[in-house]
Amino acid sequence: MENEKLLFKLLKMSRDENKLLKEKIALLESELSTVKEDSTRDNLTGLYNRKIVDEAYDNSDTVIMCDIDNFKQLNDNFGHNFGDQMLVEISDMIKSCVRSTDYVLRWGGEEFLIFVRTSSIEVAVSLAERIRKNTENINLGDDSKPVVTMSFGVSKLDKSDSLISDIKKVDDALYDSKKSGKNKITIASLEDKKLILGN
Repeated sequence: MENEKLLFKLLKMSRDENKLLKEKIALLESELSTVKEDSTRDNLTGLYNRKIVDEAYDNSDTVIMCDIDNFKQLNDNFGHNFGDQMLVEISDMIKSCVRSTDYVLRWGGEEFLIFVRTSSIEVAVSLAERIRKNTENINLGDDSKPVVTMSFGVSKLDKSDSLISDIKKVDDALYDSKKSGKNKITIASLEDKKLILGN
């Protein structure tokens, strides 16, 4: 009888310790998930940072690169707080335009990458145009502040090539938008331009 009581007590202790251990493991997994999430997010905007680029690339069909026009000049004229506010407002606006399955990354200072899942070039261009128009309508709370614009490059992803090559293509398209007047969209591929423009 004594042995049974002792055995029962040991089993109960073992179950309690096991339950406590499972709770600790669940807590650690939750903390690890939070740390991982924090490490892939930009501190200012809350957008993804470059650490997520491989995952975004692997799960997407098209990419948009966009950049705030004349950002350095705006920062110099209106101050860094204005620049930070602009980055946050534009990031929030971009997030409101994309689907939950798309990836929005802060690529550099005022440069963003949007990896669009399961999309054609037409869908990506349409998304870029919506973001371009919405950027002009951002109200930074003061009529004396300038209208903000963005330039865009859009490209299909060529998985037979490489991330570096695909980023270069879309970056070159963005550069063409900047060079030819800003506040516009340039499609990387000549074939895709013909498809969109119909000639």
